[in-house]
Amino acid sequence: MTRSRYRELHFNVGELRRSGVVKLKENDMYSMWVKTACCNLNSKQLRKIADIAERYGRGVVHFVVRGSPKIPCIDKSYLENIRQELQEVGMKILDRGIDNLQSYFGNYCTENNVDPQSLLRRIEGKIEGLDLNNLNIKISAAGCPNSCGIAQLNDIGFYGVVEPEVDIPKCIGCELCVPVCKRNAIEMEDDIAVIDKEKCVYCGQCIAMCPFDAIVEKRRGFAVFVGGRDGEDTRLGEIITEFLSEEEALRVAEGCLRILKEKKVNAATIIDEVGVEEFREMLVLSTR
Repeated sequence: MTRSRYRELHFNVGELRRSGVVKLKENDMYSMWVKTACCNLNSKQLRKIADIAERYGRGVVHFVVRGSPKIPCIDKSYLENIRQELQEVGMKILDRGIDNLQSYFGNYCTENNVDPQSLLRRIEGKIEGLDLNNLNIKISAAGCPNSCGIAQLNDIGFYGVVEPEVDIPKCIGCELCVPVCKRNAIEMEDDIAVIDKEKCVYCGQCIAMCPFDAIVEKRRGFAVFVGGRDGEDTRLGEIITEFLSEEEALRVAEGCLRILKEKKVNAATIIDEVGVEEFREMLVLSTR
């Protein structure tokens, strides 16, 4: 590749990405990102995206990790036409705000402890209210610690947790809860289930399994991660608080977003500079 060709391919890439398109290697060909509502598309929207890919691209739609439909091989001259057609079905190009909020499919899952999509829809409103415009910011949520929404790899991540507690008089020592625990956090002592809270990840499966209601829910809510990052410098986010109600989780999310907007860097960079405890203190100030 010649130097001039390299410059042509890489010139103003950031500006293009902020307009919802990415330059491809092929001459005058672009890939267009579509904004979704927490990874959800209705059937009418799916048909519209397929139609756009057929008429303006090469009949291919790629769904990237964050659930964003990406339509490759589009001539830039068609972008305005596509923008107008997406608006007909309540959609738009991903050209402002933050990256698509990532989630799994919500309350349908049998292992769901909270409704992540309800929280993310409310966070979407906070993003608009803050007039936040940084497509590098990533937020994700999942309903349980299986974390189908990969909450740990985002600036702000959530998953649902439920703390189990043994009702000793009801426990008959059947041991059905022992093999269901993926973390080997349950042992039997004198024919009574004992839960090691250091190993427990609060998935709640032991509660669901017990046929005698001997393991009950003590508390439930959202766990919050901050400072996750994907890419070549991948790192997992760190839990800063647990068992929050949806309202409390929303306030934490808004506080984090205010910090990210002010600092103009991702959460991982802030935590690397000041540490988790200092970030917590910043968050307390931001949520007052």
